[in-house]
Amino acid sequence: MSVMIEQDLNEYLDQKFSNFENKFEEKFEQIDKKIDKIDQKIDKFANEVKTRFDKVDERLGKLEIGPTRLEGELKRVEEKLEAQGTQIKTEIQSFENKVDGMGKRIEFQEFINKSVVAGFIITILGSFAKLFGLIGNP
Repeated sequence: MSVMIEQDLNEYLDQKFSNFENKFEEKFEQIDKKIDKIDQKIDKFANEVKTRFDKVDERLGKLEIGPTRLEGELKRVEEKLEAQGTQIKTEIQSFENKVDGMGKRIEFQEFINKSVVAGFIITILGSFAKLFGLIGNP
């Protein structure tokens, strides 16, 4: 009888662990999808920047503008690019912080799950000990 209970307990624990692994994998898949979206946004942004920069180069090649006006325009474009680059870096840092926070929450959840399983096992063992008379009644 003890062997059957142990097998049932092992099956139950295996099932719970499998469920936990599946949930964990789903979360990582969601994170991967979000990272892919960010990568796509960065690629799209890089293409837009390249396109805009090419257009600026064409315009500058066709027009003969005074050096001061040309320098002002280039500075404005550079500031805009720097501002957008800073914004992207901030978004990436924010995403990394969220991923770190999610990892900590998952670690905490694992600890809680292990504690609950350990308590469950101890309770079952104590119940069997009392049922079979290994522990006397007070």
